[in-house]
Amino acid sequence: MVKNFHFLNMLKQLLILAGTVAGTELYAADWSGWRDNTGSGRVIWGNGFENRTANPFKLGCYSIEPHSGLNGGGALCLTRHKPEDYFFQEITLENVAPGELYQLRLHVRGEDLSQWKIMSFAGLEFKGDKDKWISGSYIGGEVEQEDFRRYTLDFTIPANAKKTNMVLFMSRGVTGKLFFDDVEVVSRGSQFTAIPLKPSTALTIRPDEKDFRFQIDPAAPAEAEAIVSVTQNGKTSDIRLGLDRRKQLTGKWPQLSPGPVDVEINVINAAGRLRLGATRFAFQKARRSPLPAGSCLIDDRGRAVVNGKSFMPVGVFTDRIDREMLQRLRDNGFNCLISYSSLQRSGEAETRRQLDLMQQYGIKAIFSLKDQPDNVTSWQIREWEGASGGLAVAVKAVSSLRNHPALLAWYICDEAVRLHVPAIQKMREVIAAADPYHPTYSLTNMWANFPYYGLTGDIAGVDPYPVKAKGKTQSIEEVTTALQAASLSSQPIWITLQAFNRGIYSERPWNAAALDRTRAPSREEMRAMCLLSVIYGAKGFLFYSYMDAAQRYEAARPGSSAAELQKLYHCAGELKRLEPFILEAESRAVPQSGPVNPTIHCRYFRLPTGEVRIVIVADNATPGKAVFRFNGTGKLISRFGLTRPLPDGSYEFSSARIDSDILENVPADDGRPAGN
Repeated sequence: MVKNFHFLNMLKQLLILAGTVAGTELYAADWSGWRDNTGSGRVIWGNGFENRTANPFKLGCYSIEPHSGLNGGGALCLTRHKPEDYFFQEITLENVAPGELYQLRLHVRGEDLSQWKIMSFAGLEFKGDKDKWISGSYIGGEVEQEDFRRYTLDFTIPANAKKTNMVLFMSRGVTGKLFFDDVEVVSRGSQFTAIPLKPSTALTIRPDEKDFRFQIDPAAPAEAEAIVSVTQNGKTSDIRLGLDRRKQLTGKWPQLSPGPVDVEINVINAAGRLRLGATRFAFQKARRSPLPAGSCLIDDRGRAVVNGKSFMPVGVFTDRIDREMLQRLRDNGFNCLISYSSLQRSGEAETRRQLDLMQQYGIKAIFSLKDQPDNVTSWQIREWEGASGGLAVAVKAVSSLRNHPALLAWYICDEAVRLHVPAIQKMREVIAAADPYHPTYSLTNMWANFPYYGLTGDIAGVDPYPVKAKGKTQSIEEVTTALQAASLSSQPIWITLQAFNRGIYSERPWNAAALDRTRAPSREEMRAMCLLSVIYGAKGFLFYSYMDAAQRYEAARPGSSAAELQKLYHCAGELKRLEPFILEAESRAVPQSGPVNPTIHCRYFRLPTGEVRIVIVADNATPGKAVFRFNGTGKLISRFGLTRPLPDGSYEFSSARIDSDILENVPADDGRPAGN
């Protein structure tokens, strides 16, 4: 940064004065004498397993074995003899708190492992009231049979967690031994991130864009402020800002010319001279030019806007594309897809051919580059059309395909662990520089790490898969938990919804017996998950996966795919009916009248024309009912027959399973019956 020493001492005083006017432009931020991430390095829990009689794991499958660890010392050994056994012991961590960053560190090796080398083996699990599971954050990798490897996992604790447990375990179905050594959980201090909300697409500052807005981690303390340092062509403007009640900061860009712009946001406690977190982004200032055909931008309401019109993604995940599939999707309400084979190793011609085919059927591509960040997956394409290296290939592909009319967005993160966030953020930046007209989309199954995951893309994605075991009481509450966590980044959310039976992933070759040991969501459960996502603000809906419903089911049980596909078609149809309400309506949560049933959720949507839709979801497979009152809606018709009017003008929803209903205000003489 350029330093103006004439004002240096004045700046030091400004930074510690209370009540500084928000938006005051400073000359140069000087951080000498400030402390970073207080508490960093403090050990929360640690064990080198040298004392065989002091084993904190009481289950018999855990033992401390001398001479089995690093440098001939002791190690914790987890042994499993039967593949069907699955157990682990939790270690509750004390003196931990939401909002701070922690790191789990450990060394792992295997011995006589029966199956795959890549497996999960450690993590954190977060629990709420009455020990109810909230979410987890896990780590895995390639386990060596002889030599220890070191692993780390960064994590934060959800705001509603009452208990944080560390777990050391072995993936299901594996037998043999795992050895753990030098396991510790260390505080890394607070690390409050800043997520860009404006500009909202491709880290690009549009020519007419004067303001910026960032979401600071909502766990930041009330006294927190921020210093936004904007650097271009060697000149830096430092702007001090307060945070509003949503923990957002808003300010005005200094004078900028077209080209790269580096931005650093430091969250500070000025009175304590403490830096609570630093976030850096490489932005671009765009030149004034018309938007190219096929552009997709995110507007201030989190909606995708394609060629100037609002667009609600309704799509599927798949691994290959053909004409029959595209026609099925088009004819049944779908408008996009994510193909894991978007980038063809054979080169641009075949990659472009797939996009051309999608364009013929009116299906948009959320183009997958998820394997291209460095050191994230083993499927990275390192050579493509003369480009060498993961990021270079990504940039080459983006530069070549950014004007294709079938392109909707770039998919750049698929369940990557927190450790890989910096690499994905880097790829987000180089993609944004190559294509300022399409957003990046990032998906995680570790939603406890929001808002931190918001660094990785313009659009936040979560993939809760709550339907697990046949015959057990079911709940789709996990969908709500995931969406509420993702909302901490204040970005648009495109959710991935479960459309598969977990048994399809348990055995090869695919077979009916594996499917029968568990089950897929029913049509009612799948619809309820969709509508619960609508209630909690999702703006895009993707189903995982078409390849399961149409192909793998058929291989496991010939003739079964038709029924599974009908569930997808039903849900897509209902989402398309609600599209104008999701994208255009004002909405609000509706409280229950009388006794509150926490398993039933309701939201009201009203278009400027006066049309109303009321979405109600029961998220638990236990009998229940709830009463709601809606003012000024006129006569309401139940679409699925689960809601009835009461004499006092209110409405009662009741269901004995996970299910949902949609109430519609229609003319009194419409005469449409309720039902499926």
